[in-house]
Amino acid sequence: MKTKTTKNEVEGIGGWLIIPVGGLFLNIYFLFSDILFAMSTYYMDSFIAILIFIDIIFIVFASVCLVAIFNKKKYVRKLMISYYISSAIVWLCLGIPYYIITLIIWGSYFHNSKRVKNTFIN
Repeated sequence: MKTKTTKNEVEGIGGWLIIPVGGLFLNIYFLFSDILFAMSTYYMDSFIAILIFIDIIFIVFASVCLVAIFNKKKYVRKLMISYYISSAIVWLCLGIPYYIITLIIWGSYFHNSKRVKNTFIN
């Protein structure tokens, strides 16, 4: 069921929403480059193999998020918040707290944004 929006309500993939969408594309790029770098090393231990596996999982996860975003699926809000939570957990386990800030900022955005609520209705 589609809801009608008034002229004052924003919708569509624009505004601040472009930043997390671009972030997903950049994330996929950096994860691929990370895999290529890890596979080019002479010595591959189990830790590197686990990191490659995690990178592959996040490439698939980010790709699913992008497909859902461009198809304007209703579950994008929950999917993106799940993506940020899982990223934060993995990076915290590796000792990198950067994704906690990302989770707080973009998780809140996807939870509270009127543009997100008006755009993802399919």
